[in-house]
Parts: sequence; C-alpha cells; structure tokens
Amino acid sequence: MNYFEVFTRTLKQWWNNKYLWTIGFIGIILFSTSAPSLNSFSSNNSSSKTYTDYMSTTAKNAYNTISDPRNFIMIALVGMVIVLLFVGLTVLGIYLHSRSESALIQSTKMIGDGQKLNFGSSWKLGKKRLSTLFWQNIIMNLPVYLIFIASAFAIIEMLPTFTTAGFSVASQLYLAITFGCLVCLVLIYMLIVGVVLTMGKPITVLEDVGAIEGIKRGFHFIKNNISDVIIFWLISWIISIVVGIIGFVVGAIIVVGIIAMVVSMIFSPLVIIVIVAIAAVIALGISCMVLAYFQGMTYSLYQMYWTNVYLAIKAKKS
Repeated sequence: MNYFEVFTRTLKQWWNNKYLWTIGFIGIILFSTSAPSLNSFSSNNSSSKTYTDYMSTTAKNAYNTISDPRNFIMIALVGMVIVLLFVGLTVLGIYLHSRSESALIQSTKMIGDGQKLNFGSSWKLGKKRLSTLFWQNIIMNLPVYLIFIASAFAIIEMLPTFTTAGFSVASQLYLAITFGCLVCLVLIYMLIVGVVLTMGKPITVLEDVGAIEGIKRGFHFIKNNISDVIIFWLISWIISIVVGIIGFVVGAIIVVGIIAMVVSMIFSPLVIIVIVAIAAVIALGISCMVLAYFQGMTYSLYQMYWTNVYLAIKAKKS
C-alpha cells in the first residue's frame, strides 16, 4: 500500500473542495476537540504567608456567600441559568459536530467516487446517521463531563475545610495532586477515544451501523490492521506538527501586533488611545475568528484523511 498516496490524494480533494473547510469550521465552533493544556494546571510554588492567607480568605468568603440563606435563591437561580446555558451550548455543539462529521465522511467517499458536490449538497448529506453520531459523541464524552461536574462539587465540598484549616501549602499541594490526576485521566481517556473513533466514525456512517456497534467495529478494525494504522498515524503526527507550527507562527504574529498596538497607546493622546483600543478589540475578534476557521480547515482535512485511510485499508483487505 502506498501510504503517502492516501495523504496526497486527501490533500488534493481537500484543496479542490474548499467548501468543506466551512463545514469543518461549523463542526468545531462549539465543540473543541483539543486536549486541555497542561500549562493551565501548573502550580505556583510560592509559599509566602501573604499568599496562603489570601487564598484562605477567598475560600472563606466564597463559602460564607454560598452558605448564607439570604443568597440561596439568587445563587440557585444563577446556577440554574449557568447549567442550562452550558447544557444548551454543549448539545448544540455536539449536534453541529456530528452533522459536520457525517457530511465530511460521506462527501469524502462521494468525491473519491468522482461525484461533484457543493456546500449545500454536502451539508445536506450530514442528516444521514446524524442521530447515531450524536449519541456516539455523547456516550464517548460523557465520562469527561462527569469528571468536570464531580470536580465542581468536590471544590464546593472542600470549601469548609479550607475556611477552618486555612488554604495552606499542604492544601495547595493536595489540590494540585488531585487535579493533576484528574487531568491525566481525562487526557488518557481522550487519547483512547480519539484512537478508536478515527475508524469508528467512518464505519458508523459508511457501514450504516449503530453507535455502540460502530465503536466496537472501530476497535476491532484497528486491532486487525494495527501495522497499517500505526504508519498512517505517524504520517498524521507529522502533519499535525507542521500544522501546529503554522498555527503558532500565525498566532504569534497576531499577538505581537496587538501588543504593539497597546504599547503605542501609552504615549498617545486620549482620542488616539480610544481609537487604538477599539481597533485592538476588533483586531482581536477577527484574529480569533481567523484562528478558529484555520482550526476548522485542519479538522476537515483530518476527517477526510481518516475516512480515506479506512477506505484504503478496507479495499486492501477485500
């Protein structure tokens, strides 16, 4: 099997059908497939009394606010709004992601067969197997959601301890170890899910099977073709590194530009400061949209690549 030919063919299909980039962007706009950055969980090694006292006071104030009966109704209402908003956005994100997946997988197969498509016809294809992919995504991501919910409740439960014992260095260490373990579990689980679903999703859509059956077949497909899958995975890692470097350079240029705009405000009159501030906000918004669209482009390439990988291995076996 010509492994690199699968990628070059996918790259040609991806470039010649740029409407699929927009479908990829729609699929990731509310559904991030990126793993959390470990840098976000790095702990502060400062052990000064001022810092620990500040954290202890913050925990105590938070606990007193939550436990005060006068604030219960307001906190309950705000909590319900936040939960409903989170659930609503999550469901919408999974819906758009699932439809995008179905559209990309089927479009890749049909383009490979020589059919001509456009955005409308491709997006319409996403209705097929939509509900199956929707429940498949919920099933596979449910443990992650449960871990985050459990973490939120654990923090609330630990607040009384921090208010009495103080937010000491030992408390910080305990929190760091606990959440570090949770992050590791989430990352390991996401890695396993990502491996299984690379084959599970094309099988679910193209073979017209159920959500659980697609996951099972995806696992067995990888197990029975492990050598081919590893080679294709190494190629995808090389692609990911190149794309990551491009994304980093583009992001760095945008950030440096915005910082330069902000710095120039220091020695400027008030009117100029206001104009530059507005321009910086607009530039930041546009930059975020550009980077999000770039991520959608790479996601569409990723989905098309693994669909073609599945079809190539299947053709080799038949």
